[in-house]
Amino acid sequence: MIRKVLFYIMVVSVFGVLVIASLHYKGGGDAMVAMVESQNRAISYRKPVLIKKIYVSPGQVVDSGDILIEVERPDLLLDLDKLLKDKNRLLEQIDEALSTKTSQLQVLLADYNREVNDLIADKEELLFNKNLAANRKKKIEGLSSLPFEANDTLLVNQLSLIDMQLQNYAEKYTLEKSQIISECQYDTAQYHAELNIVNKEIDELNAESGKLIQRAEKPSTIGNLFVERNELVPPFNKILSVYDLNPNTIKAFIHERRVKDLQIGSKVRVESVHKKYAIDGEIVEIGSRITAYPDKINPLSNQNSYGQEIFINIPDDNNFLNGEKVYVYVVDEE
Repeated sequence: MIRKVLFYIMVVSVFGVLVIASLHYKGGGDAMVAMVESQNRAISYRKPVLIKKIYVSPGQVVDSGDILIEVERPDLLLDLDKLLKDKNRLLEQIDEALSTKTSQLQVLLADYNREVNDLIADKEELLFNKNLAANRKKKIEGLSSLPFEANDTLLVNQLSLIDMQLQNYAEKYTLEKSQIISECQYDTAQYHAELNIVNKEIDELNAESGKLIQRAEKPSTIGNLFVERNELVPPFNKILSVYDLNPNTIKAFIHERRVKDLQIGSKVRVESVHKKYAIDGEIVEIGSRITAYPDKINPLSNQNSYGQEIFINIPDDNNFLNGEKVYVYVVDEE
């Protein structure tokens, strides 16, 4: 009787555990098979480089800031020198355009002032003569009882013509001044546009110069070394690969029909297959292609399995080993 009671208690307990597990994980026992990976960073250059020094070897553990490799760029100094000459040339052209504008405006103003001053002098002379004629008229009218009529129509017309010329000179000066300024602005805008491109290229070369000595960005493990000292490496060829010291990426595989239930940002539980250890993670990417399972986690022997890749981030501080097989469960967020 006691045995039966104990048996029933055990069955109820197991059933309760299964119920709790089914509530906690979506899909119950349906887990994604996955593998722990380290972030990989491949070092390469977009121009040919000469390997000057190699400070590390495959499998070596390095700390943040440790020197990994040092290279030379045979073309870097030549390119930088050419760009600096181009920059100086453009700056000289800008200065020359501004100086030309200043000189042209000075000449234009001098010519305008000379022409205006000549007209003003003529106008003042005509006004002086007009005043003399008016005074003479008064004197004559005072000496005679007969009215005196002076013919000053020519004088008035001359004054009117001078005023028109002054207005024309002012309009001409304003127009020519605007043309000189516009031409200078157009030329300098072109030079500044070229200068911005040159400055950007100089900044890029300076940044590349700073990368001639490569350092570890964080505690890492050296992967493969693809070059030797004094080797000339073509553009974009891998020089060496660096892995994060602690694996923090989970690459899971799932049948494409089940992907529709997953979302970027979904919380997951990552459990080790061979030890009692688990940690929380988050889906950061859902692959867009169907690919074969790696041999280590292929559920079928002697036959390829295919699924869609799911990438998951876990904290750097974890107890997984690089390449370890794990199961991934989507956590019920309800």
